[in-house]
Amino acid sequence: MNKIQRAVLFATEKHKTQLRKGTNIPYIVHPIGVMEILMHAGASNYAIVAGILHDTLEDTDTTYEELRKAFGKRIADIVHACSETDKSQPWERRKIAALDALSKCRDKDVLAVIFADKTHNLQSIHRDWIEQDGEIWHRFKAGEYQQMWYYGEICEIAKKKAKTADPKIRSILFEYWWEYDKFCKHRVDIMTNFGRMCAGIDREDWEPWYDEDLLGLTPWERLAGIKEYRKKQSGK
Repeated sequence: MNKIQRAVLFATEKHKTQLRKGTNIPYIVHPIGVMEILMHAGASNYAIVAGILHDTLEDTDTTYEELRKAFGKRIADIVHACSETDKSQPWERRKIAALDALSKCRDKDVLAVIFADKTHNLQSIHRDWIEQDGEIWHRFKAGEYQQMWYYGEICEIAKKKAKTADPKIRSILFEYWWEYDKFCKHRVDIMTNFGRMCAGIDREDWEPWYDEDLLGLTPWERLAGIKEYRKKQSGK
């Protein structure tokens, strides 16, 4: 049995009682999805195995030493680098620390796993958002605004790193970027004519929607921002 197969069995056992947040989907679907993204991009075996195991330190009783003995120091180190070490901290503080670490990270295997993880998370959120008409944000510790801010900041980091990244890593960065952009544009598309009329936004004023200053805001917050933008432009 090779290391990838052993990692799948290990993760399946560790996550066996867990479900994806707010769903009846077995948690192991997520690590397998991350594995598929990494394989498709041609990531290293270290990254692929670590991708399967990436949530074991953070969300199960697995220890670093257990991972090191079972899969080696390199893979244990990658998983550790992809994990939040203190989940007792407030959500905002944890995410700011994670964004800072991601921005400074130069390890291509760690970057591959983190961006594959976030890509699969976004894909899952987007799918559930469509199926549940946007009624998904209650399942998270932070709401829609905070979640979209967080994923938007990750996208900005992906854009910066894509300029100098290894081609295999760049493909994962681009996949995340594309997934985030698709989700944001879809959220725009579902805004109804009624919603635009309520906010006083005409079709020709729609371009500011994509202004960087409005990145990460909810649709209604973006509409409010556009109204403010129009006031400044008109000098009122």
